[in-house]
Amino acid sequence: MKNNTILLQDEFIQWIKSEANLPESTAKSYCSYVSSVNNSFSIKHNGLEKTLFDLLQKCIDTGNSIIADELTVKVFNELCKKDIDKVLEKAEKTIQNWKSGLNQYREFIYQYIEESTKKETVEESTADDVNPVSDLPLSTQANIYVFTKQDLYDNFTFRLLTQNRPNSDICFPISTIKTLFYQNGEKTFFDKWISNQLDNTLVITKDTDFKLSDVDSISVLENGTVSAQIKGHSFELYSNTADNSGKIKLCVKKFNQIALDHTTSKREILDTNKVNLSVLCDITKRFYHADTSITTGKELRKVGTALLKNRTINKNDIPGLKKELELIGSQIHLQLMESSENGKKSNK
Repeated sequence: MKNNTILLQDEFIQWIKSEANLPESTAKSYCSYVSSVNNSFSIKHNGLEKTLFDLLQKCIDTGNSIIADELTVKVFNELCKKDIDKVLEKAEKTIQNWKSGLNQYREFIYQYIEESTKKETVEESTADDVNPVSDLPLSTQANIYVFTKQDLYDNFTFRLLTQNRPNSDICFPISTIKTLFYQNGEKTFFDKWISNQLDNTLVITKDTDFKLSDVDSISVLENGTVSAQIKGHSFELYSNTADNSGKIKLCVKKFNQIALDHTTSKREILDTNKVNLSVLCDITKRFYHADTSITTGKELRKVGTALLKNRTINKNDIPGLKKELELIGSQIHLQLMESSENGKKSNK
């Protein structure tokens, strides 16, 4: 029997209204989209068929935001499979709506677990042990995944928004900054600040470099080859090496192995410009006054939520933060890179 109520539905609706700054009607539409996704896919786990909500509940119980995110991404990837609209007998617009809802739910679940648990309990199994398959007969078994421009921007935006950087000299609490801006009428500014970084992200091919804004879609083929549709033409993608001595063909098993690499690390940008980042320095003092033991991004997010709630961080910080974000943004340069090469860099 299909269940149209989603996991943590009331909390999700409230989150959409307060954190994403969207009306209740939109929140309810997202609930419907996420419910449809949950009801359209079964997930094989330890020999049993489970729903996404079944496994996410286990992640909530154990405080494991990482596995929760990987599970959600795996199901999202199924929606990006070539011809999935035909397989599920749904319009392309319906599939895109489902993806939009699942992307919002992904961010909500990740934040919910991060803020409501003290410590992650790492399970022996990982999301790689879970194989999402449609509960409908598949008409094709071809593992070709096509990520639209919207899919790309949604995915990379999430990655940027989860890069909370703790440091007692100068931290970068991006989640807290986003919430502060969204709750005080500055959503347009913040979203544009993020999208500008993504627009200018370097996309490397054999002979020509492009920007992410030029890309219409990216496909990951069964053999690991990655190609991009750009201005009506298909280009095989490459990656710079970690030492920047050359480039290699981009070859991945899954989309998340395409890293969003900072050519200059965020830490270096913050440290170099510290003298011009007085508001961020002051906000850092407020974080570490509240909790001197902050060492992880998860802890930074939790403290930030409390500081916003008691207005220790408030709208008076926004004018200065705008100037400082613009300075930081002007020095951020991103590129698509194979994750194995990205992992070799010290500025991961």
